[in-house]
Amino acid sequence: MQRVILFSCLAVALCATADAQTAQELQWCIKGGQKHAGLAVKNPPSSEQTVRGCSAVIRGGKLKGVQLASAYTIRGVTHTLLKNLDAAVQDYDSALRLTPNSFEVLNLRGMVQVERGEVEQGLQDIRSAIQKNPKFVLAYYNLGTTLVQRDQLEAGIQALDQTIKKDPKLGQAYLNRGWAYAKKGDYDRAIEDASAAIRLMPALIQGYMNRAAAFEKKGAYRKAEDDYSQALKLDEKNASLWNARCWVRALGGREFEAALKDCNHSLALQPNTRHALDSRAMVYLKAERNQEALADYDAALRVAGYEPGMKADPELATSLYGRGVARKRQGDQLGAAVDMAAAKAAKGTIAEEFERYGVR
Repeated sequence: MQRVILFSCLAVALCATADAQTAQELQWCIKGGQKHAGLAVKNPPSSEQTVRGCSAVIRGGKLKGVQLASAYTIRGVTHTLLKNLDAAVQDYDSALRLTPNSFEVLNLRGMVQVERGEVEQGLQDIRSAIQKNPKFVLAYYNLGTTLVQRDQLEAGIQALDQTIKKDPKLGQAYLNRGWAYAKKGDYDRAIEDASAAIRLMPALIQGYMNRAAAFEKKGAYRKAEDDYSQALKLDEKNASLWNARCWVRALGGREFEAALKDCNHSLALQPNTRHALDSRAMVYLKAERNQEALADYDAALRVAGYEPGMKADPELATSLYGRGVARKRQGDQLGAAVDMAAAKAAKGTIAEEFERYGVR
């Protein structure tokens, strides 16, 4: 609601300045602000036109105070969308000099600072927005999400708790709090929050993906498969979803042919994708088709640019350890030992993970 008020007040002020700018430029800035406010706009301007229009308004010199701040804010939001982040911060700075108590502009500037890597400054702005308006839900949400992204999980969960308390119907807050619980290893709470997000946003794929990932961690592979199947109904051209369902079908130890079809479909959509090659190799490994598993693990590591003797990234541990298992089954004990040692160096828990997968 505050955003609608902020941008609407500019529209009123602009109507009095028509002698300073062309009518077209005025309309671009007004409609750009209305679009940012989430209002329905007939013939909306492009982002470039909004910047041009608001720049004309600002140069005109007729606006003062909150109206001028609104023009800077609209242009700042547009610069943000265009990824002109330095220009966006400059506009938000100008707006805050005119209206230093604007909690909404503080929140906007904070998020841009986070995006351009000045995270602490960004968090300070977002916290200032909350101090100026403790009921400002969006700032709590942005604070919590940013903290979770930085692995400050407890603080992030607390901020998202406040978000949900103030707006129980904000599905994205449940989604991100569930993500935080998953990062903590609390998969039951992660599933609860993902389920809440799905109830509120049934068309959002990420809810099904997050819940499926938590089910997978609990070994509930059939439930994970069901969630990926639901997500695929929403986006059947998503290669990552086909790969994910292939993976959980492989771990479930059944429907190997169906799993292979999923991986092949993923690779048809995005050829030579490391993750899909790795998943298909796991299917072959579980099905005791060791030569085919070895070929796919070789391909996955080749796509990743891995060469023997290199220090492997933790993400490559599965491919290395899986290839080691395949080599061992093929009688290549030395090659198996080298791959398994490299995998363990990259990720100390990889042997235990394969034990859970039922692969030895």
